[in-house]
Amino acid sequence: MKYLLAAAFLIVAYSYPVFSQADSVSVQPDVRWEIMYSAGLSLPYLPKDFKQDFRTGYNAGIGAGYSFTPGSFGYGGVYGSIQFNSFGFDESGFKEANNLHRQNYSIYGSATQILTVTAQFKGTFGTDKKSIAPYFTFGIGYLHIFSPPIMVSGDTTLLIGEKDEGAFSWIGGLGVDFPVTDHLTIFLEGRYGLGITTFKSTQYVPISVGIRSGI
Repeated sequence: MKYLLAAAFLIVAYSYPVFSQADSVSVQPDVRWEIMYSAGLSLPYLPKDFKQDFRTGYNAGIGAGYSFTPGSFGYGGVYGSIQFNSFGFDESGFKEANNLHRQNYSIYGSATQILTVTAQFKGTFGTDKKSIAPYFTFGIGYLHIFSPPIMVSGDTTLLIGEKDEGAFSWIGGLGVDFPVTDHLTIFLEGRYGLGITTFKSTQYVPISVGIRSGI
């Protein structure tokens, strides 16, 4: 983990001057605060029982940050964000994974929820903020996961205990900005999220559409 954090620090240290250095032909800086809102789908990935027992769910997020002046290769930004993810219980998937196909089994389960608070860097490959441009993002933060107990009743009774845990997390992702006006941008973003939870890490993939507005 310490090597991952060291690598992230070096990338930020290198990217800052590359993405924020003002272009020699720029007349005035384009530096601004931004707020963002997003929503979309979230896919459970790992561990295996997380993927088998829960369906593709939804996410919603909000954030704010600071976008730097475009340079020769692009521009950077630093942001803080909060994202909520919910994954519905998949009864048929649970039955398949646990060989519970008999009709006299009753299964009770609820959605797993993940809340993240993340500090992240965004590097955009565009020499101005008025053109469609791809970007990458990565960050570290805090993840809280809550998964209610799952109960199976029938010939035998089985109870899988709840999971209620906070953990260190990191994210990495790619996206595309679609500027609408000088102060409003629509974006499409896919992330990979990982929480260092007990026994097995929790991994998921949020795919979101959002708006980013200058203030």
